[in-house]
Amino acid sequence: MGLETNYDYFMKADLTAYRDQWIAIVDCRVVRAGHSARKVYEEVCKQFPKKRPLLAKIPGPRIMIL
Repeated sequence: MGLETNYDYFMKADLTAYRDQWIAIVDCRVVRAGHSARKVYEEVCKQFPKKRPLLAKIPGPRIMIL
């Protein structure tokens, strides 16, 4: 599975449990979440050294996009 498949998962999944957090998606599942993008990314790269994770910030309930 590649980034495109992980992105499709990201666009369709209910990720409200991860509000205000960075998440890493590998093989269409959230494998790590936290408040530091760098820490989440580094931990996932150690856990899945041959995979390229999709990293995304899940906005909180009070964000406004213009």
